[in-house]
Amino acid sequence: MRQIGKVVSINTSTGKGTVKTPVQRAMLIEDYGIEGDAHAGMEKRQVSLLSLESIKKTEDELGYKLPHGSFAENITVEGLELYSLPIGTRIKIGDTVHELSQIGKTCHTGCNISQKVGKCVMPQEGVFTKVISGGEIRIGDHIQIEPCIQIEPCMQHVEGRKDLTAVILAAGYSSRAGTFKMSLDFFGKPLLARVIETMGTVCESIIVVGGYQIEKIESIVKNYEHVELVYNEKYDDGMFSSVKKGIQQVNTARFFLTPGDYPLINKKICLSLLQAEGEIIVPSFHKRGGHPILLKREFIQEILEEPEDSSLKNYLAKKSRTIVEVNDESILMDLDTIEDYKKLLHCIAND
Repeated sequence: MRQIGKVVSINTSTGKGTVKTPVQRAMLIEDYGIEGDAHAGMEKRQVSLLSLESIKKTEDELGYKLPHGSFAENITVEGLELYSLPIGTRIKIGDTVHELSQIGKTCHTGCNISQKVGKCVMPQEGVFTKVISGGEIRIGDHIQIEPCIQIEPCMQHVEGRKDLTAVILAAGYSSRAGTFKMSLDFFGKPLLARVIETMGTVCESIIVVGGYQIEKIESIVKNYEHVELVYNEKYDDGMFSSVKKGIQQVNTARFFLTPGDYPLINKKICLSLLQAEGEIIVPSFHKRGGHPILLKREFIQEILEEPEDSSLKNYLAKKSRTIVEVNDESILMDLDTIEDYKKLLHCIAND
């Protein structure tokens, strides 16, 4: 069944980084945006949308009402959780058709909206679209969400292995498993070896970050060429310390990042992410984000500058992310306990 929402406000402005003024109707131009709006003409972010539900959450936190357009959204919508939709989703607004092109954005320093409102929700829950088919929209128009077209991998349209690195995190204690999980046997191969081999199908170089029981990690990675083992002497500080240690070794334009306990991730998932456009690309299954994550190298310095008590999740929450629906639950299936181990073995045996 298609999801249906409603346009509750249409908002435009002649300048960027400012609140927008509500209007009764607007003309959308194909591959351009709203006629007369300051954000029209951008390649990916032609029209911005924000749900009324997101605005109400902010109003509850602030303790007062906000006029439509306060967050510089072009279209305020009701009844849809826009930020949970995958990139590529087609959205029909009145007689116009849009394609979801970006979720969230980076809020620039000195943002006029943040200064006026006190908080900006667009970086986390705002979305952007490209106009596929233009026309006039009005307040009260219905909004229909079309089924998302799944991305299928095609080797002709992805970058070669020489442009990619995979950073695999394997430094933790495995305390919940009751044994060192990276060495657990998966039909003749250690857990970590399965992940190394999968990432090796799309990446020329692989960086494994070890810490606890580093000698066991060494015995696994020595069997593979193009795999560099990095020791995280601060592994006791948690996974984010391993993220920072591993990404310092990355020299390629883009890199995958994944914990070493996701043995079911596969080449098809990686290729799907490589086909998507965006700077930070996250796979999703039933609106739940998983691993591996694909990032551009330019974010490394920002991650390294994050506080020690931060996390990768906290960092990503502040950034614009491209969400790719992969229709594969393995992006969520990590190994924390022996029960997880048994479940994963069963999945592999029945694959």
